[in-house]
Amino acid sequence: MGKWSCNPKTSTGCWTCRIRRKGCDNAFPVCRGCEALEIRCYHEKSKPEWMDSGSRQQEMAQKIKAEIKRNARRRQGRQKIQTIVRDIDEATPLSSTHLDFNLPSSANPIASSRQTPSTLGSEIEHDGIPSSATSTMYERSASLDLSDSRPNQQDSDESTIQDAPVPSLSLPNKLELIFVMAYLDYVFPVSFPFYRPTILEGGRGWLLSSILGNKCLHHTVISLTSYFFSVVEVNPQSANLICGSYTWEALQSQTELALKKAQRDLHEISCNGVHQNILGSANLIESIVNLLSVEVILGSNENWQMHLDAASFLFQRLLDSHRKDDPYSAFSHILELVDALSFRRPPDSPLWSPEQAAFRFFSAMLIFNDIVASTSLEQSPKLCECYPHLLGNDPHPEPDPSLQLADFIGCQNWALIAIGEIAALDAWKKSMKQINQLSVPELVQRGAVIDQHLRDGLAVLDKPESQNREKKRVPITQLDTLLSHTPCAPETINAITHIWALAARSYLLTTISGWQVANAELRSNVAQTIGLLTDLATSPTWMRTLAWPLCITGCLADEGEEVLLRQLLTDMGGLQAFGTLRQALSIMEHAWRNRTQIDTENWDLAACLRCLGHRALLV
Repeated sequence: MGKWSCNPKTSTGCWTCRIRRKGCDNAFPVCRGCEALEIRCYHEKSKPEWMDSGSRQQEMAQKIKAEIKRNARRRQGRQKIQTIVRDIDEATPLSSTHLDFNLPSSANPIASSRQTPSTLGSEIEHDGIPSSATSTMYERSASLDLSDSRPNQQDSDESTIQDAPVPSLSLPNKLELIFVMAYLDYVFPVSFPFYRPTILEGGRGWLLSSILGNKCLHHTVISLTSYFFSVVEVNPQSANLICGSYTWEALQSQTELALKKAQRDLHEISCNGVHQNILGSANLIESIVNLLSVEVILGSNENWQMHLDAASFLFQRLLDSHRKDDPYSAFSHILELVDALSFRRPPDSPLWSPEQAAFRFFSAMLIFNDIVASTSLEQSPKLCECYPHLLGNDPHPEPDPSLQLADFIGCQNWALIAIGEIAALDAWKKSMKQINQLSVPELVQRGAVIDQHLRDGLAVLDKPESQNREKKRVPITQLDTLLSHTPCAPETINAITHIWALAARSYLLTTISGWQVANAELRSNVAQTIGLLTDLATSPTWMRTLAWPLCITGCLADEGEEVLLRQLLTDMGGLQAFGTLRQALSIMEHAWRNRTQIDTENWDLAACLRCLGHRALLV
């Protein structure tokens, strides 16, 4: 980790311990006391504004107490999950070729932030099991065997697979139904404003089918909905009374149920193999990706890594089990099998089955999370080898790739792929520096290739024909137009992609040249990005999806630009509280406060993303 030029330790401890009147060991950037309680460790050299020996200090003390209490409940919840897991393990003894569900008795989500880059960079150990998972339901799964138990399984008759039972739908109770419908009507559109499939593509009907048919997804949806209405002010006169005291209890219990269901599903798949349970494997990936979303939105730690590791590993194994001779056909082959197992479409119909639409959506979300996470984890994206098979790296791909991420998160593939490539370059640079073998000319040469891709993509976005280009997709019906369900206009997608691409260039410039914030090209890039963000300020739902480019740009902003960036978030109202924008602002403010104290030789944007004591996933 990059070091500050000053000595952050003081004789009286961090500000968090001081306000709590507790002893502090002065460990940096997170002291052991704050680490154990999983709370924010305020270790700045200058005295915080709220440390005023008055009302603000008292208010902050109460907030910290409330955070400690919430985290205690979370730890108790994890202990309950561990007990459930042990009960499952004792009730169903497994051979050495399957899962070992035993979990450690203690959990420390911040501990992994102290791992070395080489530890965090080792993605696969023991036949592909994620090695960086912390205290999670996936830990100690080094003997996981998701392959098939019989030889030559890929050559088996697929008719035997198609006989697998389709999960039955179960209706929720009345209160749960209210939460499910609130999720469909409000939370999902706010979370994914660019995802607008037409009615001829099946619309979003698959989402209701998935929620009713996948218990883990069902529980996480209720968790997210209860949290959404607890933080987003619906009526100023009755602030957040919709959920009341039910919110946190529902969130805790529903998340526990979701984790329990995911454990059982993982147990079943580990016994039968991926190839024998296509729908189950697809559903489990969807469940884990949604659990990842819950952890990112609710947590202030690195627990999201466990879900990302597990989902990435399972997704890769699912692709490998159907790769055969043509790796490009694996994803399509899985979609065909999912369709055959669940819902047969009319010939040549553009309508996705609910299971197909769900798998495509959560696959896109997994890839997006994987790319953004790589910038914080300082490693190559875990699924980067799959990109040629799933994504196109061209601003105007012909034919369209299997997944066009702009349909899901508003940013075209090429810009996000470039971010993953920069993260890989950053990891290579740091590994070479550790062994004193870094070649600056090679670093510059590698960076120039990525920079040219970004320049080419930006040049295409600036062409008039790009703004007017009709998207090649299923025709839009009159009903879609009347109900405002039409896909996002090309100019909107171009604007979002432009912001991501410019932020990627800022990321690349600091990776190649170091923390040279006065660099003229970097200053111009940051100013352009802020200008585009300001143009989008009238749409809070769009802004909510731009936490990563906003944070990257903000950390490099000068003092005169701070006010503009703060105002962008203020203008969002209550929506800034749902998601990772507040965390992005905390990171930006940390960089602003310590602007003059940074050791420019060792500091970079990855260091910014872990400056709060944990690695942030800004999605």
